[in-house]
Amino acid sequence: MRLDKSSEQYHIPAWMKFFSYLFILFGSLIPIVLAQNLMGYKTALSIYGINSDSLFNPIGAFIAFLFALKLVVGFAIIKRLKWAFNLGIVDACLGLIVCLLNLGIYDLILDKSNININLRLEIFVLVPFLIYLLKNRLKWNDQHLF
Repeated sequence: MRLDKSSEQYHIPAWMKFFSYLFILFGSLIPIVLAQNLMGYKTALSIYGINSDSLFNPIGAFIAFLFALKLVVGFAIIKRLKWAFNLGIVDACLGLIVCLLNLGIYDLILDKSNININLRLEIFVLVPFLIYLLKNRLKWNDQHLF
């Protein structure tokens, strides 16, 4: 189900379109990274402060999942799919959780004596993105044909 494009009632802000296309770009690189890993090449992957050089370990698979989720969210927003904002909220919340875990909470959980506080810049993009999605979710959902 898509928004009625003839009425164009809901305008997607330019910054949201930019990030949606960026999500699509980075998410579409995952198959290339997978092919490189299958050929034996190591490719550095990083998102929200977690790093891996392979898709064939739990952290690498989780990074690939996050990029794939962003790909789907970006595509859904650009194509104005009804569930786009709802999945975007899930994506933003998951990103915030990962960022907060990397903020130093992870060190507390592991009971390390040396706690490093690592403020992720992604938080400053995720929070406004999440607020925007929460504020406009109902308006987005109400403007569908079906």
